[in-house]
Amino acid sequence: MKQPGTSYCFNIWYVLVAVERQRVAEKEAVTQKNIAITEAEKNAYVSKIVMEQKLMEKDSVRMQEEIENAMYIAREKSLADAKYYQTMKEAKANKLKLTPQFLELKFIEAISNNAKMFFGNKISNMLMDQRLLGNFLRDLPGRNVSHISWAKDCGKNVSNLMEI
Repeated sequence: MKQPGTSYCFNIWYVLVAVERQRVAEKEAVTQKNIAITEAEKNAYVSKIVMEQKLMEKDSVRMQEEIENAMYIAREKSLADAKYYQTMKEAKANKLKLTPQFLELKFIEAISNNAKMFFGNKISNMLMDQRLLGNFLRDLPGRNVSHISWAKDCGKNVSNLMEI
């Protein structure tokens, strides 16, 4: 025999359990959703931090390169300025040295470095140029020598010199 209302109570209990299970499932879904949202926010925050860190590293590298470039430019400018100063000083010194006496000395040195022996009755006009050799020998300190006496010292015939 059936008790009256048992099936009704059982059905209510069954419905209440089902409703409660549905609520628990909904709360679990909301909880899972909140966990997923929190996890996504955490990942986004971590990504943001990593991105900022990479940007700061790149900015730091860029600043280091700018400093290195500035140092290189300053060093090259300093070297260029030093070279310019040296060139200007050399040009000024060369300008001061550029005198007829200095040019005559350089000519004589060039001739003496390229010594040639001449044989025969006539000596080359270049060697006996009165303006160059005569003036140079006459102006030597402590010596009063002319090109004629120089030619006699070398054993040359003075009359041959006069023919030139």
